[in-house]
Amino acid sequence: MEFVYHLKPAKLKGKSLLPLSKLEEKYPELHKQEVAKYSDRSEGPEKPIKCLNVKWKDVVNLSTINPILLLSVAELIGNETHPAVIFRIPISKLKNKPFCLFTDFDGKEKYEPMTVKEYRECHEIPAATIQHYLESKEEGEQPLVFEGVPHILVADEIDISDVEVIRYNPKNLFALASMFVSLTT
Repeated sequence: MEFVYHLKPAKLKGKSLLPLSKLEEKYPELHKQEVAKYSDRSEGPEKPIKCLNVKWKDVVNLSTINPILLLSVAELIGNETHPAVIFRIPISKLKNKPFCLFTDFDGKEKYEPMTVKEYRECHEIPAATIQHYLESKEEGEQPLVFEGVPHILVADEIDISDVEVIRYNPKNLFALASMFVSLTT
């Protein structure tokens, strides 16, 4: 079975992951906090996603790579990471929802419409992501964990009431390494 992933928001309300536009309708105060993340981006939430006929504020971003792998590599490189709760969402949850694959390599953004049958989970961390972690360590900055990682953008809310919850703990890297070996073999 193939999966997509989402870090549990610190102030999650309800049983669904919501796009910013729906978050604004249902939880205006929480929306203000979340939209602040886009303050340093030129178009931010208003940026169009043509293949879905929506804007960034209308999608939920999901990782194609298990964040436990990403966080473990960042930690092993020497970046500080913190425990995390992660939703492991079967791709079948996206059946009948509009979504696309988003990649951004070397500043070249690409959006590809996709179906549940076409989706394949990624098990390799892009070289650009590892390079970002290394540069962040050298500069003494916190890395963007999902920098360079392909994402699935879903133009709808996602029910998470029955998805598996997995946990990352940087103090348990040996167990995480064992899990990685079992995932890739």
